[in-house]
Amino acid sequence: IFDSFLVDLKANSIINSEKLSVYVEFKNPGRLPFSVDNLKNDFYISGEVGINDFPCARLFSDQSVDNLISANLTASGTINNPFISVNLSESSINFAGYPLTASGIASLDDTGLNANSLNVSWSNFNLLDGVINFNPQKFNGLVSTTLNGNIAGKSFSIPLNIEMSGLSTDNSNDSFVAVLKSEGIKGSLFPKSTGFMLTATYISK
Repeated sequence: IFDSFLVDLKANSIINSEKLSVYVEFKNPGRLPFSVDNLKNDFYISGEVGINDFPCARLFSDQSVDNLISANLTASGTINNPFISVNLSESSINFAGYPLTASGIASLDDTGLNANSLNVSWSNFNLLDGVINFNPQKFNGLVSTTLNGNIAGKSFSIPLNIEMSGLSTDNSNDSFVAVLKSEGIKGSLFPKSTGFMLTATYISK
C-alpha cells in the first residue's frame, strides 16, 4: 500500500525557446489496496504538462522553423471522473503546402466536452471564435463558429451553428437529430445575403 508518488520534470533548450515541464502527483488518500476498481474510483491524480515552441519537424516532414506547438494540459480527479483541460496557444503545422495555425481552450468533465476561443486558419480560409458544448450521455450539443475565406479574389463569411439532440430515452445514443443553420452568408462572393437550415435525423432500427 502506498500513499502517493510524485513526478516533477523540467527541461529547457539552451539554443532556443523550447521548454518541457511535467508535474504529476498520484495519491491514495484512503490507503486502499491496489485493484482495478480502486484505481478507477479512489486513486486521485493531479498533474500538468506544458510544452513551449515544440518543433513540428521532429514528428512530421516538410516543416519550417516557424512550425511550432505550444500547449498546456492539466488533469485532476479519478480515472472514472476526471477533469481535463487543454490550452493550445497559437501553434502552426505545415499541411498541404500551407501553414495550418490553431489555438483554443477545451475541457472534459462529467458534463461532457466544452471548448471555446477556437481559431483555425489555413491558406485563404479560417474558422473564428469556435465554441463546442457536447454531452455524450444525453447526446446533446452545440457547435458554433464563423467560416471566412477568399476564393478567386471574392470574400465570404458564413456564421455556422450545429445543434444535436438525442432522441433515445435510454441513453443509448443510437438516435438523434442534427440541425445545421446559418443566419446569413455575407461577402463579395455572395452579393445577396442569404441563410439556410439543414436537418438530418437518424433513427436506429
